[in-house]
Amino acid sequence: LDANEAVQRFRTLRVRRLQVEDEQLLLAAHWSTLYPADRLPRAGSAPVAMLGERGVQLGGPGTPRVAEFAAAELGPEIGLSIGQAAGLLADALDLRHRFPMIWRRVRAWQVREWVVRRVARRTRELSLEQCGRIDRILVGDLTNVTSYRLDNLIDAAILRVAADRAAALIRSSRRARGVRLGQSNEYGIKSLYARLDAADAIWLDGMVDRIADILQAAPTPIAGVPERHAETREEWRAVALAVLAKPLLAAKILIMHEHPDLLEDPAPEDDHVTADRVRPRETSGDPTAFVRDQREHRKLRRLLTALDLDRLGSPAVLYLHCSAGDLAKITDPTVEEAGVGRVEGIGPVLLQQLRDWLGAGCQVRLRPVLDLRDNTPVDGYEVPTRMRESVLLRHPASVFPYGTNLSRGMDLDHTIAYARSRDGTPVVDGQTRPDNLAPLGRAEHRAKTHGRVRLRRPEPDTHVWRTPYGRVLVTNPDGTHDLGTGTFARTVWNAARQPDEPARAS
Repeated sequence: LDANEAVQRFRTLRVRRLQVEDEQLLLAAHWSTLYPADRLPRAGSAPVAMLGERGVQLGGPGTPRVAEFAAAELGPEIGLSIGQAAGLLADALDLRHRFPMIWRRVRAWQVREWVVRRVARRTRELSLEQCGRIDRILVGDLTNVTSYRLDNLIDAAILRVAADRAAALIRSSRRARGVRLGQSNEYGIKSLYARLDAADAIWLDGMVDRIADILQAAPTPIAGVPERHAETREEWRAVALAVLAKPLLAAKILIMHEHPDLLEDPAPEDDHVTADRVRPRETSGDPTAFVRDQREHRKLRRLLTALDLDRLGSPAVLYLHCSAGDLAKITDPTVEEAGVGRVEGIGPVLLQQLRDWLGAGCQVRLRPVLDLRDNTPVDGYEVPTRMRESVLLRHPASVFPYGTNLSRGMDLDHTIAYARSRDGTPVVDGQTRPDNLAPLGRAEHRAKTHGRVRLRRPEPDTHVWRTPYGRVLVTNPDGTHDLGTGTFARTVWNAARQPDEPARAS
């Protein structure tokens, strides 16, 4: 291609991209009309609180309700999780019913998908009338807008149409306060996100700076502070924030820095300090006060030096997955070869890093290893704690197609429905045992149990799913594999059937 041809290709691709993105929103809105909720019970009504499909309102006020499993049946077809599919449907419904002017631009392929979907998400709690006013304000400002500017435009529009809600928004913003760990991992580094009141954030930032100054200026390493190989200022600040996880250690560091004499052996050592042994300039006119101060200082010094700070720390459970050979390298300091393991919530790490983490200032208590081959059933529907732990260690993520849930609070689904015989004993194939349990998010669990998405489990680590449109997907430790809807997919589905599986599952 010459320059003119390349430019023309760029223009063609830009139009095609807008067309594809906006047509997906049009299709999502249309999909919702194929799953009407008019004849379904309303969400939250007592008779169907846990059983049966319900009508749900995915979008904001003014949008129609849709059938609950609309997202569950769309997601596997287009490679999205249930939550992602539900978000797509909600945004499309909001745009079509609450932002008619912006929707016309979508139909004309004039706006980027991410731009209009952010407008929909940010205004979901507003009324239909307020969204109509925002529609008129923003409709001309959605082309070639950056993410930062778009957020500013939306914020200004919301304040303009809902000024009376400013106080409520301030109160509700406090509900957004919190601290959470990031999911990403960069070679043993983990992100920590916090939202605090502005004053508290400033105080915390100042304390991090202060402790970083002390650590960075210390001529020798401070006892109790793990070696973290910090060099830059930001690295030292990170170490300082980690020190705050041990508040008594942080307090000891600050006290030692501001009152180093507290940890020195005073003379005399005994408690019989008398006023006549005190120099006038040290008493400020009150010798008895000086005696009291000296005694308090000695008590504090004894307290600080006698405290076992490790026993006062907060406990944490670390799940490490590695081979037996690599595990032995952690406890042998003479081995320099870098083994590799996977830490839940962090990802792959060099075991040398783990050795550093479990070094100074950390007490380690090893828990017994669970035998994942143990398939002993229990006589009941509820899953015991030890069995739940075993299932989640085998399947740390949801087994639903394209599932993204990594929470340890997921539901454990009986892949073959739990059942009892006439004499009251559990049916063998429906028993509560590890190879008949699989983790699913609540929405995924409901779609599988009460919807039209079907599951078969021919092997402990292999789950074969079929959507109501005939698509067959296999989930295993390697991820989700779409087999399509052809003869091969049907053959796999039929082969995965258990010999005495109920006819309903076919």
